[in-house]
Amino acid sequence: MGAFVALASNGVNACPQHYQNGSNGRVFEIVNCEDGFGLEEYAENGGDLNVQDRSGYTALWTAIVGGRLEVASKLIQLGADVNAGEEAPISALIGSLSTLRESATDIQLIALIDEFAGSGANFDIRGATGNHLLIEFVAGMCELPSMGSLRANYGLLVQLRPHRVSLNSDDRLALDHLRTLSALGLYDETCVAKLAGGTISDG
Repeated sequence: MGAFVALASNGVNACPQHYQNGSNGRVFEIVNCEDGFGLEEYAENGGDLNVQDRSGYTALWTAIVGGRLEVASKLIQLGADVNAGEEAPISALIGSLSTLRESATDIQLIALIDEFAGSGANFDIRGATGNHLLIEFVAGMCELPSMGSLRANYGLLVQLRPHRVSLNSDDRLALDHLRTLSALGLYDETCVAKLAGGTISDG
């Protein structure tokens, strides 16, 4: 059991001194403290889980880029809007895959992506690089050498299929480029072929 789960279940408040200002902005402090009980208490008292900071980012976005996947999952369970904010939290998740995989397994990441899908996340958007989000997902999950267990478990992406989209010419060029890089050994060719064939529509 991880520290976050323990905090959430036994009612221990990790850093209560940060929660005295009564502002909705304190949700960011609770997230940074990885305090599950504090999040539950905040939500129960009517706190806004979707409040944005000065840059337009939500607490869910902040949790993801900070590598706090358990906190992100908790926010979704408590009803945080997975599409809220200046930049969608799912975009932050896909864009941070390479970094997140240093501390989380592919199965953990896919489970969180599944939670996003189940909560109505919009996958039909572009990431920070301008690529379609699904192309970034393929790139992030198939990048060598840390494939983890995804190659054998790509079927878990079935929840993404309702979000299939048609790629425009630029998207198809990006996907072809990724396949070329795979052939050169920079990405796992089998992984790219399976994910691109099973998740992205070239129609």
